[in-house]
Amino acid sequence: MKIVMMSRWNIPCGVSLHAELVGRAWVEMGHDLEVLAPVEWEGYQCDEDEPYVKRCYRLPKSDRREGYFFDPKPFLTADCNVFVVQNLEILPMEDLLEIYPSIKRRTKAVFVVHEGKPPKDPIFYRFEWDAIVCFDERHKRFLKEIYPEEKISIIPYPCHPIKPGDKIEARKKLGLPLDKRVIFNYGIGVYRHLHLLPTIGRVNHDYPLILLTMTHIQDWYDLFEAVKNLYPFIDLRKGDIPIKDLYTYLHASDVLLIHKDSAEAVVVPSTAYLCMGAGCPILAYDTNFFETFDREVFKYSELGSALKEVFQGSDRVKFTLETAKKFVEMNASHNIAQRFIRLFESLTSKGEAVPKTDEFCYPHTEVLYRPKRNSVDQEEYPVMERKRGPEEEKRPWGGFLVLEDQPTHKVKRIWVNAGQRLSYQKHYRRSEHWIMVEGKARVVLDGKEALLEPGDSIDIPQGAAHRIENIGKELLSLIEVQRGEDFSEDDVVRLEDDYGRAGRSAGVSIYGK
Repeated sequence: MKIVMMSRWNIPCGVSLHAELVGRAWVEMGHDLEVLAPVEWEGYQCDEDEPYVKRCYRLPKSDRREGYFFDPKPFLTADCNVFVVQNLEILPMEDLLEIYPSIKRRTKAVFVVHEGKPPKDPIFYRFEWDAIVCFDERHKRFLKEIYPEEKISIIPYPCHPIKPGDKIEARKKLGLPLDKRVIFNYGIGVYRHLHLLPTIGRVNHDYPLILLTMTHIQDWYDLFEAVKNLYPFIDLRKGDIPIKDLYTYLHASDVLLIHKDSAEAVVVPSTAYLCMGAGCPILAYDTNFFETFDREVFKYSELGSALKEVFQGSDRVKFTLETAKKFVEMNASHNIAQRFIRLFESLTSKGEAVPKTDEFCYPHTEVLYRPKRNSVDQEEYPVMERKRGPEEEKRPWGGFLVLEDQPTHKVKRIWVNAGQRLSYQKHYRRSEHWIMVEGKARVVLDGKEALLEPGDSIDIPQGAAHRIENIGKELLSLIEVQRGEDFSEDDVVRLEDDYGRAGRSAGVSIYGK
């Protein structure tokens, strides 16, 4: 697969991070990648570019026209199967729009949405895309008011793969003491932690610590330099941290502190996705920046008690680290990159059956229908396939039968034996709707109980912890309708289980659910 991606690259921001994680994974998987990146105004580039990166434009600034440029040649001469655009709103849209028809005649175009709300610039809406990718349902809610819903795919933000390290060796390498706790604070937003210094100072009395602060922003460096005399526990360092070096800092630390106030738009905490694979607890202020995380980060409203609990290594902290590890394993950059490749292959199949990569290949498939042409771009979508469900699958609590399995949904008939219950579990990439057919059930949804009888129904939101139990003497039967982007048994995280399977996904167990 030949891919050209227009994106920021090798700078400390969420757009660049997403591009780097999936882009480098594509290269490691053997795909050809060319990145068309901007020359940054502020010189924030934190690492050397790879040979496949070309810097051929600047990002537009309303107050700074001098020095702006846009070279169309790399766009017009690129030979690719797919043209990927990351965060269109910040790019030179006007210049891109002039050459966009030429690009669209030669390749498929995919837009990766980082925008947290509909942009005001009307040029944004003049681009026609073959596919739109967003990170979760929050983005999709406003995107489906702009684009045909069938063009929108949810592919989660990628995580840096798990990379364990040795704390003592990391501290020696960075010149940090071995006998103190280390709170790590880095990046563009370190200034947000200034008001927390008195609280950190009080914790320092009980737990001698260092606030390891690193930033490449001169103003923020000067602010921390000015208060070091009042708070001598600050270890202030200046500069950028390339991804390849960041994990040394995380391995040396006892906790990563992230304090961000709520935002009006949809936001994604890219720092958490980048750092979670280090095994260092992430202590995050409880705002909408982290609303999609449940137990993967340690949220706080009162910093002092939260820091003490992290330093004490409570069971809740240990559970958070275990949950974070499972989350990273599920959303590691290579897994997310492969999901993009599946999407690209479906777009470039030109109306033929979707290529059967490792995740598209199902047994017993048959062509069901070919969708009509879309009125917006007049491109045909790939042929959809209906998958015949397997035979009944038994479980220790009962069993299930797949009645229908399609790309947009999956339908199961589930039965639960008397006195049995399913694991207390959650799904990151799908929601469920249960319809009771026979029997009596107790449902637990995020800790709240409900009693259901035949004819009752209940919605299980994506990410909600849930379980169902047969409290009657007869067989419990229900219909489950799944909607989302992944209907495999891999998307099951068990929190509690009567059969000793807690903490294991169904995809690696001899049992499902």
